[in-house]
Amino acid sequence: MSSLKGQREMIFSEDEQLNFKEFDPSIGADGYCSAIRNVLFPSSKPTTLDIAALSIKYRIYVRGSIFSRVRPIDNSLIDKFLKEHVTRKEFFPATRSVKDASIGRFNAQGVRKLYLADHPYVALKECGIEPGQHFLFSYFSFSADTYFMDAELNETKFSKILHDLFQSEDRRFYEVINRVYESYLDYPEFQGLAYSSARVQKNYHDPVWGEIDSTTNLVMKEDHMPSAELLGGWLALCDEKYRPRYLRIFIPNNPKKKQKLVSTSYQGSKSKFISLTQELIRKTRDTKRKSVNRIKNKEYADPEMSPVKVLIKD
Repeated sequence: MSSLKGQREMIFSEDEQLNFKEFDPSIGADGYCSAIRNVLFPSSKPTTLDIAALSIKYRIYVRGSIFSRVRPIDNSLIDKFLKEHVTRKEFFPATRSVKDASIGRFNAQGVRKLYLADHPYVALKECGIEPGQHFLFSYFSFSADTYFMDAELNETKFSKILHDLFQSEDRRFYEVINRVYESYLDYPEFQGLAYSSARVQKNYHDPVWGEIDSTTNLVMKEDHMPSAELLGGWLALCDEKYRPRYLRIFIPNNPKKKQKLVSTSYQGSKSKFISLTQELIRKTRDTKRKSVNRIKNKEYADPEMSPVKVLIKD
């Protein structure tokens, strides 16, 4: 097994497992990636041609599927979001003209991707929102049927390793996660990846939110972001019971002016704020109900695909 000079080579017996709880600098990202690859190709040699089959799974999210998104807001920007003109782009990842994206669980440094959650509580937890912190909370819907690779592949040793890696809370593993995802799970046929939250366990019961019935997160590739439609959102403050206290609402209202948002603050006009909030919640529920009916009536198509990966040896 090759490894960078000065980094420890990782050799494991059949009974040993890779540990992703704490990143070991002496192993390094290259060492972890090589060890993971050796699980998939255990008999690989520098001169051999190696073939492996992954039994992949994917998820279909039909048109109208609803997801939540949270963006933490720095205190220095509160006045802007309370009083100034805010456009649709504020609810999406920043473009490269504003700043390069920082490395995330499934996006490399400078690579723009959209993170969504199946449950609002999960979206809050994934972003590390704490009581007293301001954030943007929004609802998104897909304008077309979408296909996401499922990170939970099967019960093989390789799949177990990927699951443990993707669940790591140590941000130093993000480079490893991104490289592994790109090598084994990133296919042009899919809009992105569906994966389980690393911070919320399924069926967790919160005193305020109740049972969290889904801990699924989605990460969508930049070129597919146009299919993610912003239904609306709020500037909110997380209270001491971990509930969002809405301060200002933002709703798109003109299809010809996609960046423009109508906004009203609670303090500025309580009655209009409540009316717009009720309208957004009603629209979100109606959109979700229609998507559920599409699933029941199988009003979607299974994709015709045979994903293939060619990996080049170091």
